[in-house]
Amino acid sequence: MRGWKSSKDTDWEGHIDYVLLAYNHKMANRTNGMAPCEARKERGHLDAHQGLRPRAKHDRVYPDSVVGDRVKIYTKKKRLDTERKSVWSLDSYTVEGVEVSHGQQFYKTSASAKPFIRHETLKVKQRLFPLQ
Repeated sequence: MRGWKSSKDTDWEGHIDYVLLAYNHKMANRTNGMAPCEARKERGHLDAHQGLRPRAKHDRVYPDSVVGDRVKIYTKKKRLDTERKSVWSLDSYTVEGVEVSHGQQFYKTSASAKPFIRHETLKVKQRLFPLQ
């Protein structure tokens, strides 16, 4: 039979240990220059952190929401959700109140009784003409 492969040709179970071993010990991360097994060592934690720290983004500015703004809420993806599924809710909600506690702003919305922190909300622009 042409094009037919035996189960031995397509069976990765016998090779997965070698693939993981090579990845964990030889594949250096381009950000910190360390393989995963090196980063897990006691000294490696500090080196990995120092390698990642200079490349971290600290200059992002998000507009604060005020009462009456429309926001979408962050939702964690489920186990079988695809990569293309948005992490933001499909519906937008109204900010009903803003509270400050311990130097942190909490936003109460019509989505739930639980207040949200700024990074859990996405401010959306209001349309002049709603879609029909």
